[in-house]
Amino acid sequence: MREKLFCLLPLAIVCFITSMTVSAQTWHSYSSTNQLTVEYSDPVNCTYPGTDVQAEIIFLKFTNLTGAVINVTFRADQYYTGEGCITCGNNEYQYSIVVPANQSVSAGCNSLNDNRKLTIFKKYTNRNNPRTFDHFEITGIQIN
Repeated sequence: MREKLFCLLPLAIVCFITSMTVSAQTWHSYSSTNQLTVEYSDPVNCTYPGTDVQAEIIFLKFTNLTGAVINVTFRADQYYTGEGCITCGNNEYQYSIVVPANQSVSAGCNSLNDNRKLTIFKKYTNRNNPRTFDHFEITGIQIN
């Protein structure tokens, strides 16, 4: 019996470390109501799938606090030093997402191409950046 426990101990340690690494994403509150919580991540270094393009990306997470599916529309505007908002007025940055009941939706480096609406581009890390990122704003949040 003791030998079996010692054999399982390394596996348990690996599983624990892996779970700590996966859940290590830090989320910060952006806004919250009784229906929806919006959070954002610290910038994450990602490589766009299928390319050599590397960038710092801020991920968004929307959590449905209700027992029903909700449709959320919002704008994700990006501000750059000396230029102000370069995305304001551009309908390309108006998004709509479906958030299942009592669940969250977010993106990660592996889903950059599929979940662009849940990302904020901060800067390239392996190329020149024509502008300097200042901040982002999530506006016009509507729940249907």
